[in-house]
Amino acid sequence: MLQQMLSWILAALTALFGAFPAFSGVSFAAGNHAEASAPAKQADPVALAGPAASDDLATAPLFSWSESAVPAGRTGHTLAPQEETSWSGSFGAQLGRKSVTAQQVYAALLSLPPAEFDALPGTEPPDADTNPHWDAVTRTAPIPAGSRLTYRRLYLGAADSVTPSDKAELSRLLESHIQAALEAFGRDHADIFWLSFGDGGTTYNYTYRTQLENGNTVVFEITSVQFYLRVLPAYRGQVGAVAANLAAQVAAIIAPALQVPDRYYQVKYFHDEVIKLVKRNLNYMGATVDEAVGPLLNHTGSPLGCAKAYQLLCVAAGIPTVIISGQKDNNGLMQHIWNETQMEDGLWYGVDTVLDNGYNPSVDAIYDEYLLAGSQTVDYLFEQKPFSLSHLSNGYFTNDNHFLFAYPPLAAEKFGLNLAPLINALLLKPALPDEFYVPESLQAFRLAWQAGRLLFEEVTGPQDQPLVDAAAAAIVSAYEALQPIPLLQAAPGSAAIIDHTRRLITSFREGVRYADLGNWILPRTGLAYTVTPAMPQTAPDEESGEEVSVGTGAVGTGTTLAVTFDTEDGPVDVTYTVLLFGDLSGDGYVNSMDVFLLDLALASGLPLETALGALPAMAADCNHDGMVDSADRTLMLFSTVKLATIDQTA
Repeated sequence: MLQQMLSWILAALTALFGAFPAFSGVSFAAGNHAEASAPAKQADPVALAGPAASDDLATAPLFSWSESAVPAGRTGHTLAPQEETSWSGSFGAQLGRKSVTAQQVYAALLSLPPAEFDALPGTEPPDADTNPHWDAVTRTAPIPAGSRLTYRRLYLGAADSVTPSDKAELSRLLESHIQAALEAFGRDHADIFWLSFGDGGTTYNYTYRTQLENGNTVVFEITSVQFYLRVLPAYRGQVGAVAANLAAQVAAIIAPALQVPDRYYQVKYFHDEVIKLVKRNLNYMGATVDEAVGPLLNHTGSPLGCAKAYQLLCVAAGIPTVIISGQKDNNGLMQHIWNETQMEDGLWYGVDTVLDNGYNPSVDAIYDEYLLAGSQTVDYLFEQKPFSLSHLSNGYFTNDNHFLFAYPPLAAEKFGLNLAPLINALLLKPALPDEFYVPESLQAFRLAWQAGRLLFEEVTGPQDQPLVDAAAAAIVSAYEALQPIPLLQAAPGSAAIIDHTRRLITSFREGVRYADLGNWILPRTGLAYTVTPAMPQTAPDEESGEEVSVGTGAVGTGTTLAVTFDTEDGPVDVTYTVLLFGDLSGDGYVNSMDVFLLDLALASGLPLETALGALPAMAADCNHDGMVDSADRTLMLFSTVKLATIDQTA
């Protein structure tokens, strides 16, 4: 990422004042627009007499332009009204929301012929002392009147002069506008790979105009910005040669793809080629990894280099593509860069050549989980999350937040082929080990799943959508038809009824003891179950601390019987729950406490499931008419005094 370029400008200016041109003799006289060129020394006091205007020159370095650090995601960020953003065709086209200065700086950099950089001297010339920019290509961005950045301060009278503080304020004023222009330029022009930023790299000057306003205010206007563009040491004297090799490589890669007049085919071809070029050699360190030359010529690259390489191929083929900054959620947020590509339908889709390289670079597979993904596209192989949650974009390109760029809005679904139903179907897994299903139903599910998995690997485009939908439907149907072998069964002579679908056990009578459960429920041969009472059956004695019996010892509503299996994902409990109609408290009896609980619930005005809980609410329907009302209360009350019996078999 673009690093903090001028964040310490004020401190740097203090050290740089000795390099500033002198300002003695530069008056605030009307019409004096000459650029100062006196020998470098500390500025002398300048008389500010009468209405005045002048241009002067200041200088500052450009610091590191490296995209190794991506700022945090935009979570929680609220746009101020002036920051409302929308995609404008490029990042440079958005600079009008920043300033005319940013637009002019961007425009000044648009023509950078490699030959001009190769023509620079290879060694320091004799006149280097008087020509400090001998090793740089110069570009000037004039700022039209009426659109200039301005700084005002109080006029201090005849002895007033341009001070270091004034120049520091101007530098701070200009900083974010230059940064925004450079950020936009770097993202829009993946073919410019040779510029050097940081120590010994590109610097800039700016001229400013001063004038007296209303007799009491000094106005400073930045009238132009001049860049001194320097070449990375690795490319000095050979920018043209490397650029020619890069152009030839791009042409060679896109040539076969252009023979097929189908944008989906072309995009997939470029996606796969970038992955092949850097396979087993994703790299975050090195002179070229952050540029397109890394993957395309040197077969190594960082996420930024891969994104630039893919963008360069697509743009060369006439396919609109942009670079996106942000974070990936890979069991924790990590800085990341990917692409968006526009298809013939006018919509934009996500492309990630780094993650589709696979998490295991030693494997030769090329994935397409993130090939033309929509915001709701769920990847099956990796994170199993929608793209909008696995890829968190951020319109600020640096931590300094100089400018909030807009990205094209993502389409909702994957381009042309909606794999979401099939992916969701392939994520279905039987809850129990295989041996606890009726073999025929399990075999039907396995065959449907395997057919869907093979299809997932083979589909290529929209023409396969009917096959995808049919495969997904077949898997879901087979999953729903899985027939588990009963894990529990009623003991011989027991009245217990086991609902294996809802995993409910009913038709108990009141007062069945936990010790007698074996006379009511038996596990499948080779299994066992663990009983958890609905109410605590013991508690520490307040005086002795010893465990004493506090429960009724009877099986009541909410008692669970859990059968535990060891699976490849760890232990799995299959739990059955007892339902005793009329027993709301779970103590195994229908008594006045249950009537009291029902009265409270009915009087609360809340839904019964909220007031009592889902299972007690079911237990309260004593007459099994599908509602709980005074008739159930009456039946419950009569049952407590043995004047009625609640049917437990329903």
